[in-house]
Amino acid sequence: MYDRSPVAQTAVPRPNSPTPASHSTSPPNGWSGAAGRPLDLTVREYALLALFFRHASEVLSRTRIYEQVWDEQYDGISNTLEVHVMELRKKLEGFGPWVIHTMRGRGYVFGEEIEE
Repeated sequence: MYDRSPVAQTAVPRPNSPTPASHSTSPPNGWSGAAGRPLDLTVREYALLALFFRHASEVLSRTRIYEQVWDEQYDGISNTLEVHVMELRKKLEGFGPWVIHTMRGRGYVFGEEIEE
């Protein structure tokens, strides 16, 4: 089921400034998003972003993401993950080089520009 319940407004760190992200397991409350506006994230989007922060620059398989964020076994058919990633990308748009990259056949990676 698609969870659209909002969580506390959250924002992400600016890429070139020191942040607690490198020492934290999730994005702390109060970070500023693009243009200093807080991000309005759903519970699942927040969990997804937190997972990406914990594993920045690491390729995460769809199965691993789905099982950790949804706490369910990934069936390989549902597009729930893709929809959430798309929505999160929209909310992070204009933020800077820290984005969610699709690694064909492998999963997703969160970080600056990467080479496949």
